[in-house]
Amino acid sequence: MPMWAIGHRNNTGFTLLELLVVLCVIGLLSAAGSVVLSGSEGRQISRNALAVSEFLKAVRRSAQTNGKAQRVEMAGRSLSAVGDGAMVKTPGNMAMRFVATGKIHVPADGIVFYPDGSSTGGVIELSLKGVTRRIEVDSQGRVNASK
Repeated sequence: MPMWAIGHRNNTGFTLLELLVVLCVIGLLSAAGSVVLSGSEGRQISRNALAVSEFLKAVRRSAQTNGKAQRVEMAGRSLSAVGDGAMVKTPGNMAMRFVATGKIHVPADGIVFYPDGSSTGGVIELSLKGVTRRIEVDSQGRVNASK
């Protein structure tokens, strides 16, 4: 072998290090893309959780003001206040349901707010593509939206 050829090889491929760097870059880009997508779904579900919370608070205030119990029922993707026609809906791609937790049961006929401000309690869960928000109503009628 001539002296000028020593140390020179015919490089016709990628080294293992180059392949690992490319795979790391692809992984980082895909992770960043999924964070951006889940962020928009998170914002959408948070907006709807706020709307449901405000609706429940308004129904509670109505029960206190009118001196009559107000019941909130769920039908599909909408909540309605029985008797006064008020309603809130979620978008078609979002699921809404009553759920049970360790301290709050699943209401059989909806959540009832009483004139003294108390309620039967209940939990409403909104979900969209793996992102979930819960709205809890405790027995004192307090409404709390959580992640």
